Amino acid sequence: MISENWLGSYLHLDRVGDALDRIAGRLSRSDKFMRAITEIEANYEALESDFLGFFPDLVAFCTEWKHRRENGAGKMPDVFHAGDFSEV
Repeated sequence: MISENWLGSYLHLDRVGDALDRIAGRLSRSDKFMRAITEIEANYEALESDFLGFFPDLVAFCTEWKHRRENGAGKMPDVFHAGDFSEV
């Protein structure tokens, strides 16, 4: 994976499509998943908007999780919102 730079290759939608098609080939109902990249391409702007809204929450969650883990603060709540971590 590292030597072939798999993660870096996913910067290109055609490579994401190739990966999704390989996954589809391993599924019992692959016909429902094959060429899934066409759905991503058709909805790219909406997906990008959703991701950009989600990513700050992910960063905040990971930051708080790391902080609590390092300081022995115990179990993390099940749900987070970026606004919950204004001090981060």
